[in-house]
Amino acid sequence: MRFTADVRNIYKREYKIRRGEVNIWVADEDLRCKCPKVRLHRVYLLLGKDINVPGKSGLILDRRSVVVPWKDAWDRRLRKLQKQGNGQC
Repeated sequence: MRFTADVRNIYKREYKIRRGEVNIWVADEDLRCKCPKVRLHRVYLLLGKDINVPGKSGLILDRRSVVVPWKDAWDRRLRKLQKQGNGQC
């Protein structure tokens, strides 16, 4: 099943996802069990998989994806981590 989301910020730049309207793909079996739980018109922090399939773009969300209601205090922390870089490990 395909959904559409409005991406406000991207903290990991190596993915091809951009700000704005993005497709979110959820498998039928995950929809039946209501995993992950996402409500319309809410803001979330999403940690999922980037799609590298021709003809499809966006994020794949499944039972292992992290979907957490967004808190404004996280923006500053995530930007700080982003500036630190990946390190050598």
